[in-house]
Amino acid sequence: MSKSRRDYAAADDIDLATLGSAVWRAKGWIVGLALLAGFVTFIGLSMVRPLYTSEARILIQNEESVFTRPTGERTMEPRTTLDEQAVQSQVQVLTSRDLILQVVKDLDLANNTAFAKDAGVTLLRRMLTRFGLGRGTPESQEERAANALAEHLDVFQLSKSSVIAIEYTSGDPKLAAQVANKLADVYVGWQRSAKIAQTKDATAWLKDQIEVLRKTVAASEEEAEKFRASEGLYAGSNNVTLTPSSSPSSTAS
Repeated sequence: MSKSRRDYAAADDIDLATLGSAVWRAKGWIVGLALLAGFVTFIGLSMVRPLYTSEARILIQNEESVFTRPTGERTMEPRTTLDEQAVQSQVQVLTSRDLILQVVKDLDLANNTAFAKDAGVTLLRRMLTRFGLGRGTPESQEERAANALAEHLDVFQLSKSSVIAIEYTSGDPKLAAQVANKLADVYVGWQRSAKIAQTKDATAWLKDQIEVLRKTVAASEEEAEKFRASEGLYAGSNNVTLTPSSSPSSTAS
């Protein structure tokens, strides 16, 4: 004889009273496990070093002039705006090895305790390095510091603008601000040096052009003088050309 549908439904029903009694009897284990999980989570979070991100922004402007352009392009009109490719080129400059190494040297990051924590360098390794027992030379230490700096550095162009953002993440908020601002300062210094070099090149180019024009004017004046001499023309006051018939002559009375 088969079971009725009501019998199957009754078998599938959950006895809430029995379940509640079972949970109540195990309340000690449940509370204990919850407290243990919370404690482990708290310990784990307390061991995680908080991270801070500092940002510096640089506006890229086009200060190009006819004198700072290549010789073959000086007859063309200078561009007034920078395209995205030009701004991206400056992003690559900001992340270049030379600028990052300069930041490492200026801030002495190879011997900075907070930066060593960012780089994952242990206290034992720092002590061995300080006493000359660690691996590598000071140059290689700076190289390792530059690698660690690059890992925590993010340089990018803000959407549809000529502004570049420099972000640096560190466990030390002061260090994060120092690195971001120092990289911006180093970049501005590099730009200033490049502009000085461009100014020197422009000055040399103008000097050459002035010398060429001076020689051209001198040659033109010489040709004009030869022409006047061959035609019997004379130069009067205010550089007025006089013919022989109108030239002043003295007569004896």
